[in-house]
Amino acid sequence: MNSSMPDKSTNLVNMNMDLRSLLLVLKKRLLFIVSFTLLCGLLAALSSLFLLTPVYEAKSLLMVTVASEKLPQATLNPQTRTETGTVPMPVLTMNTYLEHLKSEDVMNRVLADVNVPGLTSGKLKNMINARIVKDSNLIEIKVQNSNPMLAAQVANTVSDQYQQLMDELNFSSIMVLSSANIPTAPVKPHKTLNVAMALLFGVIVALIAALVLEYMDNTIKTPEDVNRLVDQTVLAVIPKKNGQKKTKKPDGMALITFEDPKSVISETYRDFRTNLGFLGLDKPFQTMLVTSPLAEDGKSTVAANLAIVTAQAGYKVMLVDCDLRKPVLHTVFKVPNSKGFTDCIFSDTDPMDASHSMAVSNLTVMTSGKIPPNPAEILGSERVPRLWNRLKTRYDYIIIDSPPLLAVTDASILAAQVDATVLVASSGVTRRDLALQAIEKLKRAKSRLLGVVLNQMPIDKKSYYGSYY
Repeated sequence: MNSSMPDKSTNLVNMNMDLRSLLLVLKKRLLFIVSFTLLCGLLAALSSLFLLTPVYEAKSLLMVTVASEKLPQATLNPQTRTETGTVPMPVLTMNTYLEHLKSEDVMNRVLADVNVPGLTSGKLKNMINARIVKDSNLIEIKVQNSNPMLAAQVANTVSDQYQQLMDELNFSSIMVLSSANIPTAPVKPHKTLNVAMALLFGVIVALIAALVLEYMDNTIKTPEDVNRLVDQTVLAVIPKKNGQKKTKKPDGMALITFEDPKSVISETYRDFRTNLGFLGLDKPFQTMLVTSPLAEDGKSTVAANLAIVTAQAGYKVMLVDCDLRKPVLHTVFKVPNSKGFTDCIFSDTDPMDASHSMAVSNLTVMTSGKIPPNPAEILGSERVPRLWNRLKTRYDYIIIDSPPLLAVTDASILAAQVDATVLVASSGVTRRDLALQAIEKLKRAKSRLLGVVLNQMPIDKKSYYGSYY
């Protein structure tokens, strides 16, 4: 019964991870969010200053009363009669007065008095906003216009003309309690409010855009992405940290495990070596292919550093460059490429004569040799598996660097010959669909895929993974 109950602690952990992932997304897009928000605020400020026309507002206040002698005595309630002999107007009557104030008759009187060229009755109505002051017999008249003098003139003229009209009807008494003054400051645009609203709008839109961009970004960025998106085991996370000690990088490559063996990255390679050892307990392997979906994922760097840490552990290791199109290992280790893998295939050269002993004990590097015109045919020949068998008698591990899986067929051919394969993905660069295509090619080659190495993953000390480094 208890086994079917949801694990609240697990749900809490998942919620925390989701929140942490969201915060990481916001941090990643922080520059975009801040820039877009400030841009919106700047545009709002510039628009308020230079594009939007200032609008001024003038106000006048009227009071509507009814003389007691003009009403039948029977309609007067002694409790509502005031000392001046007037009674408050009912709300309905006030609404009638309000509508009458905006009537065409009043507008025509105002137009005749103001005499502004181009001013029509419709434009005049749009300028005027009249309302009943709550719980009173007062009518407030507001007139808005870009010309402050015209706004005050119209407000006062409406009051005067409406007062005259009511006097002519001999029905009520209209009193002007407050005449309109010429406004000195515009009421529109609301610069501070506009900027504040623009900043709020910018933050909301930027946050939504950041989340949409992150959703549309189908690259593999974290170990969770490897597990969730491509359903593979993470063999190692090779970090890319700000402030990492610089190493010599011939042609952009780095043998950090040799040059800086105490670094964080070197430690991750040793963890990588340990994980491979666990995977080989039940089903041992000697030949291992290191490849990637596309170029620039760092497979050659991973292969070189894995070979070094494995040799440092006391195993005899042969690192072979089988990239017969764009070989790089001879550049990484700074050795000549006059002889190498192709010589062993073409002329049965002894592997010891076509390889180089390195400064790292137990490590031997076989470069590619001369680049042939038909790499795929050479890698698919029967001589290549025979070479692997010869090397197995002399070395504990043979680590093979190959071209990218999706670029050419070379890696698929090699994957079918070796005992195991490791796939390298570059964090934030390798797309999920390409990784899945690479995995599918390895399955068709019937290769034993050990898992994925997530390379060049940015890690912050405050992040979940950074706390382990």
